[in-house]
Amino acid sequence: IFHPEGSACPSGRQRHSVCMFGVEDLPLLASSQFVMANKMLPDFDHAVTSCISELLFNRTRDGVGIDKHRHFYKNINAVRFHRDRNTPGFDIDQFECEL
Repeated sequence: IFHPEGSACPSGRQRHSVCMFGVEDLPLLASSQFVMANKMLPDFDHAVTSCISELLFNRTRDGVGIDKHRHFYKNINAVRFHRDRNTPGFDIDQFECEL
């Protein structure tokens, strides 16, 4: 999850030139199909790490959104490659990375 280039960092804090996530970003993070986000540090904003941990726990426990995101994750290049590489006749030169 990235903020558009040139936009302000909602938390107002950066580390290594990367905007750190804070509670201001919870709506964006909660609506995202991604499982990971960089940078989130409990020393900076414990609330966002706690809320996201609870969100991920609830999603996996309750199965919320799993079917909605299954297609997305099944088609990530790394997942497709590791799924297909043991298929008889797999040709690495013919594997196409999708952007």
